[in-house]
Amino acid sequence: EFIQGNLRDFLNERGIIIQPTVPYAHQQNGKAERYIRTIEDTAQTLMAESGLPMSFLGDAILTAQYLQNQLPTSTLPTLVTPFEVMEGSKPDLSHLRVWGCQCFVLHPKETRRKGDTCRFEAIFVGYDENQIGWRVRVMNGRYFFSRDVIFNENTRGCLKALSSRTKSQSPDCTSEAQETKIEPSLSLRPQTVSPTIAQSDQYIKPLQPSESNHS
Repeated sequence: EFIQGNLRDFLNERGIIIQPTVPYAHQQNGKAERYIRTIEDTAQTLMAESGLPMSFLGDAILTAQYLQNQLPTSTLPTLVTPFEVMEGSKPDLSHLRVWGCQCFVLHPKETRRKGDTCRFEAIFVGYDENQIGWRVRVMNGRYFFSRDVIFNENTRGCLKALSSRTKSQSPDCTSEAQETKIEPSLSLRPQTVSPTIAQSDQYIKPLQPSESNHS
């Protein structure tokens, strides 16, 4: 798919020569393969540390890529970060949180129904390079993005299922809850970090749901 169609025409117009590797000779593309391995190793470490099931692997890979862009690399002059090359300044790491931890997301009053609590429980699963805030996943597998999140970084892999909610419903909060696990393989992972309250410097409209194939 990389040597046909529009991409091939684009490269030909600019005098760029494509040199594909021999089939099944991955070692000929060593730099790319090594970087992919770095991302995979980082993602596997996040998964192992969090105790989350394999349905979260995609989120771990995206987070691993995001973190790599904030780290210095020997492939760039003076060991700068990819972020510095693109943005012209050092990355601000104050927004980084323990991946896979329990969190509580603000339920904005504009969408809150009478009797709903002000926050709902979720698992922190990543960042967004184009917005200021955090990406979370609720128990029914849906994703939300919010700037107003309380992080409990000493607890991972466990959510409270709201008894009045089915998996197909939105994550509206109610006052009645019971302890359950998002998936059978999830478990509590106590750490030593205290819960933190975080808010970004710039307002981003929270709680815009996007459909996901995760379950």
